[in-house]
Amino acid sequence: QVVGSYTIPTDLYPKETNGWIQNTDYFYGDVDGDDATLELSVGRIVGNHYEHMVRALESALNDTSYRRRQALLRSGPEGYWELWTVEARRIRNILESQSISRDRFTIIDAEKYTSRVGLLREALLILGTWGCLDGQPYQDHIDKMRDRYPTWRHWDWVENAVCRYKKLEDIPTDLAVLQTLMDEEDAKQVENARRNIGREDDDVEEIEIGYEIFDSHTDAVNELNAHVEDAMIAGQKDIVYVVRHGAPGAWTTLLVARFDETSTTHPLIWANSCLTGQYDAPCTDPKCTNEPYPIWRRDVSAPESAFRAGAVAYVGAVEVSPVNTGAELARHFFQHWTGSQSIGDVFRDTLEWGVNERGWTRYTPYIYNLYGDPKAGMPPTLAARGAQRIHVAPRNQSGPPPSTLKVDMPDYTVRTIRDADWVTLPGGYLLREEKGRPIVPYKVITVTVPAGYQVQDVTLGAKSGLEERSDLTLPIYQEEVDPIPPQYVEPTPGWYPQMDYTWSTVPNGQGGRMLFLYVYPFHHDPATAHSRFYKHFEFHLTYVTSHVVVRAVQTNAQRYALNDHDGRLDLWVENVGQGAKDAYVSVTITRVNDDKVRHAFPLRPLHHLQGLASLTYTWEPAALGSGMYRVNVTVRDTEDRVLAQASTSFYVAQEPGFTVRLPILSKKAPLSTR
Repeated sequence: QVVGSYTIPTDLYPKETNGWIQNTDYFYGDVDGDDATLELSVGRIVGNHYEHMVRALESALNDTSYRRRQALLRSGPEGYWELWTVEARRIRNILESQSISRDRFTIIDAEKYTSRVGLLREALLILGTWGCLDGQPYQDHIDKMRDRYPTWRHWDWVENAVCRYKKLEDIPTDLAVLQTLMDEEDAKQVENARRNIGREDDDVEEIEIGYEIFDSHTDAVNELNAHVEDAMIAGQKDIVYVVRHGAPGAWTTLLVARFDETSTTHPLIWANSCLTGQYDAPCTDPKCTNEPYPIWRRDVSAPESAFRAGAVAYVGAVEVSPVNTGAELARHFFQHWTGSQSIGDVFRDTLEWGVNERGWTRYTPYIYNLYGDPKAGMPPTLAARGAQRIHVAPRNQSGPPPSTLKVDMPDYTVRTIRDADWVTLPGGYLLREEKGRPIVPYKVITVTVPAGYQVQDVTLGAKSGLEERSDLTLPIYQEEVDPIPPQYVEPTPGWYPQMDYTWSTVPNGQGGRMLFLYVYPFHHDPATAHSRFYKHFEFHLTYVTSHVVVRAVQTNAQRYALNDHDGRLDLWVENVGQGAKDAYVSVTITRVNDDKVRHAFPLRPLHHLQGLASLTYTWEPAALGSGMYRVNVTVRDTEDRVLAQASTSFYVAQEPGFTVRLPILSKKAPLSTR
């Protein structure tokens, strides 16, 4: 019985380059402080028809004893740079470390099923491409292959054919011609060598794909699909992980109704794949309509298909997903989802972890949505009680924040992966902000600032415990956004980072603020390979007591059209102390993804402020241009000391053009259409 409807609008967020991240749900979890800190675990159920969404509700209600016993890991077809097979085994190793025995894993590699023409052309592309790419990481692959297979009979041909095949279309398509250039056994050797060179110095053991060769690509795809279907039906799968290329509507047919009708499992499906979280955009890829690609659908999305297949939750990207950082996000989730927390809680914490990583995190965590029940995956005793955890800051301490803060760094670790030395700190993050700069570790220190105090400045008093070395080659940040093979980026010479620390404060949800202190103990110069690491830091905090608070900041709309000229801001400032206070208010509008001031209002004085005061500002949103913006409010005294801060955000954009209308069910509404 449908008793009403409720509109849940989609959200959008500006990309680091151009355009918008469409349909992100990230900021629905940020209900306090407008600080991108997630207090709530959010899940969305999507569907074009009531009966389709009912299946998701049934799965959520029936998921009272999530088991995490069996997993299906599926990797997509690889070219000359993809390592989907390696990534699937990384997830298997993580789950295996959590006591899921190896015999309960099913791994299906699309790479295994190929045609004769496809195998030979791909091997020739690998050899030609490796010889043509400049710089790391591909320029030495031929040499590594020679070390691995020194007696291979095709080395003379390789030397003479370098740069002959830069693109797949350069390679012959006639089988007879291809067989004069390379035979199938040698092609398999090339494929497996490429894959294992790519995983060198990794935790994944050597991979040897036992290829099944077919006369046509259609036959190969049909055999692959049959194996996937059998695997979905044969076992009670609790986890399905897919890593491959994607598009809206990709590989959905293989999810629909692929679970036995008697199955009692309702799996989590995680898609580390571009655009497979999109649910409102038609697939424009030719694969959606052209054979032999029956697994691509124009009329149904992957989240919807997952629900029809009985999944309790589905994770997918609403935009193009970077290869490396999308994989990092998935690995972090599975490392921390051990069965003691719900899928939603760990997913939320994973997104927050990504945001604190900075650099890539301004994009990657925003494009992954959780569809389905965020409470799923919780231990039965907690699930039965409907347990939930609200992520909040610690309660305000009594007394002022510390005036001196001593920070001792743990020892760093170095792990060499594919000729790059990755330096990490326990509990730390990696700085990825500037193209051409080394990726270095840093630590985030948080300090609760109780209500009534305002931090004015943080200064570095001393740093000590210097350790130096000149034998590291750190990875270089490549500003990867699109899932293309990483290209060589010339390192920028000089020390990086050039600062020892930065700091900021955000509301903590209890009237005070949280101080975030970003400490950069490790500095590196790629031109000289010289590194410096400081073990000990001492910071000094300057703060004042304040009885002034910003009670509310409100715009007259959350979204403005590109031609809107009627922007209004109302704010309320209160002095809760005894006696009047002279102050002035500074209001600026900044663009969220670059923090540049786009509009600054004149300073407004508050003479003899006592009690509550209100201020109104007007501006033209159309003059700002498309983007997401933040209103920043700062109240200062006559000595320029900060007394209070607050912010809110708004959009200027074309209407996203899509909302989801979900039926509201009465308690007596049937939850089955069968």
